[in-house]
Amino acid sequence: FKYFFSLLKKSEPEILADIPHRLEPDAALPILILVKDADLYPIELNGVRLEISFQGKLLIAVDNCIPPARRIKEPLWWKIVPLPLPDSTKNVFGFIDVDVFFDYSVAGKHRSCKNDNYRTSSKKSLRIYRSHDQLPSISGWFQGDTHTHSSYTDDQVEFGAPLEASARMCKAMGLSFFCVTDHSYDLDDKIDDYLTNDPEIPKWKALQEEVDNINSRVQDFVIIRGEEVSCFNRAQRNIHLLLWGTRKFFAGSGDSAEKWFRTNAEHSIVDLLSKKDDHVVAYAGHPTEPAPFFQRLFIRRGEWSLDDMNADGLAGIQILNGEAGQSFSSGL
Repeated sequence: FKYFFSLLKKSEPEILADIPHRLEPDAALPILILVKDADLYPIELNGVRLEISFQGKLLIAVDNCIPPARRIKEPLWWKIVPLPLPDSTKNVFGFIDVDVFFDYSVAGKHRSCKNDNYRTSSKKSLRIYRSHDQLPSISGWFQGDTHTHSSYTDDQVEFGAPLEASARMCKAMGLSFFCVTDHSYDLDDKIDDYLTNDPEIPKWKALQEEVDNINSRVQDFVIIRGEEVSCFNRAQRNIHLLLWGTRKFFAGSGDSAEKWFRTNAEHSIVDLLSKKDDHVVAYAGHPTEPAPFFQRLFIRRGEWSLDDMNADGLAGIQILNGEAGQSFSSGL
């Protein structure tokens, strides 16, 4: 945000590694390497080292898993390193720790970091649960993630992973699909400027094309197109509604913080449910998660009431949003 000091901001791109939180028994371990904003701060990626540990003991170490001296200058560069676990680890199940060490140069200065280059992060090992069994299933049952942000979500606060990277990570977890539900206030922006809206909605159109392209190529997996729309509840507060399967874009900028003190939503819950196509499934987004105080104050954020959840045309509620805490218990 302009005029505010940030511990995170510095003159180099964001560099990070990520892994799924779960791994099917026979799946290779996919390690995502991601570099963001290298168009502003180009880097030389000199080397990447991987270390895999189990119960404090080093199992695998891999040097130069990405060709060294790679110059990166794209807005969002990524690569998945699929690491097959060797026969010596075939009986290793449970929590496995992963560390990724980056060696890079920016503006002629040598740098290094572990797992990410953020100033305030813990640098703790990434942790994955390698399961002894596949996810339980019955005939006709498909498991997936119904609230996922991709790289089309990109603003002052957060950004998501590329669609294809997410699909590969999900498959390793044993999932069959995910719903891409990027924020409505991100999907109406210009491709290269998240503070400027574009009435031609190029990001929304690009998302639709990419989903079609990936679904036509990737086997045994589906990305369900969608949107997380900011809209008004009955109390005239901004809440989030998930639309799955929609090709029609709905504007929702009330809690975008793109323009100060402009917090009015373009639609209400009832309005959206009446305008969506019949085949589109609508769910309340994290309805029992309390809105933080400053979000209530500055961007008019609120919560779903029971009356809101009883709206005609709403198919259900998303009761889990990352942590099985009080909001999950309330949703359940």
